[in-house]
Amino acid sequence: MLIEFKVSNYRSIRQEQTLSFVAAGADKKLPGNVLDTSHGRFLKAAALFGANASGKSNMIYALRAMRETVIKSATKSGPGQSISEMIPFRLSEESRSGPCRFASTIKLNDTVYFYEFSATSARIHHESLKVQKLGGRLVPWMERQIENDVSVWSFAGELKSHDQVLREHTRENTLALSRAADLNIEAVKDIYGWFLKSFRVVDHSSQPPYEVFAGRLKTEPKLRERVERIIADADIGIESISIEEVPVHTRLPADMPLVIRNAFKQFHAAISDGAESNQITVQTRHRAIDSDKAVNFDMRDDESKGTQQLFGIAPHIISAIDIGGLLVVDELDASMHPHITAQLIRLFQQNSDKDRPAQIVFSTHDTTLLNLKLLRRDQIYLTEKNNFGETRFFTLWDFPGEKARNSAAIAKKYMEGRLGGVPRLGRTYEDSVI
Repeated sequence: MLIEFKVSNYRSIRQEQTLSFVAAGADKKLPGNVLDTSHGRFLKAAALFGANASGKSNMIYALRAMRETVIKSATKSGPGQSISEMIPFRLSEESRSGPCRFASTIKLNDTVYFYEFSATSARIHHESLKVQKLGGRLVPWMERQIENDVSVWSFAGELKSHDQVLREHTRENTLALSRAADLNIEAVKDIYGWFLKSFRVVDHSSQPPYEVFAGRLKTEPKLRERVERIIADADIGIESISIEEVPVHTRLPADMPLVIRNAFKQFHAAISDGAESNQITVQTRHRAIDSDKAVNFDMRDDESKGTQQLFGIAPHIISAIDIGGLLVVDELDASMHPHITAQLIRLFQQNSDKDRPAQIVFSTHDTTLLNLKLLRRDQIYLTEKNNFGETRFFTLWDFPGEKARNSAAIAKKYMEGRLGGVPRLGRTYEDSVI
């Protein structure tokens, strides 16, 4: 479970910004949105609202950057290779040359891990892992920092006996946590495993959302049945889904010129030694209006973007709930009806519990989700940039008095700009002249 995440000098986030899942003690609203644990009360969801280019997606990217660096730096960063996820704030000369910093507080069972690192694209500048077990004291298992261009190390607790091997086998562009996991050091198994298996960032920029889980749905019928229930109950006319494999060449665009189509077939035959290669496709079944027969539709060619988004996000939600993981989604509401998005958030929070402490972080432009019957004030984050291009995050809980009382029309105040987080439009939009 993620308790807190901090980031600074990353993309538009210059000064340290915090995403906290610690529930505001004075807020007793929506107790079902809170996880009660041995270490305190923590939120199940955090929603990020803000104008275009305000930086809300950069918080999503920061979470992804930390995860990707942790799980890949030991195996993907060779000697002298750059750390690709490190993208500092570029509107300041000092920041451009300085390291990005990420810090997470994570609770796994009765143990809390405090893990952080700072890095440029060239090297790790600082890294530390502190551990506190229930009823025990905080123990600094590992710390490294640069002094006079040399890494200085210290070890204690369960990593003390691995001092020499980690010093010798951790490159300057590699995280020690990643190297320890690569060396099968038992002490870091849980914390590294959380980053690897329980922390998932949904990125639909490189692959259509409906294709990500298609392979698993073909081999896991129970998961497919649960996804079907979510789809069928969304009132979009789909009764069931099926996963099929078809030859790759049959999925080429219908308007592709014949010469290019034939060239593709020849190239594919050459690289596959003549063997036919198949592609997984998703078929949806709709009921015909004049008979009891079902009519098949192709997810890619026939269904709407909203249906594709719902199909793509449903397996991620189910998976996160099943393992009690952290799901991070940029623009959760993309192309979906506001009622469906709200029900997905409600479904997620209702199924997260102390045995499976699932959490979700998402960005959105959907103001209907500024609903204090769905989300608490401490779950709603607003983002805006100052005149220097720096992003800052704040919650509705940060507003005193009348501005954000539970009885207030939050969405209306937000759209009027009284809570911040909306674009400051110039004369072209004010005068409606172009």
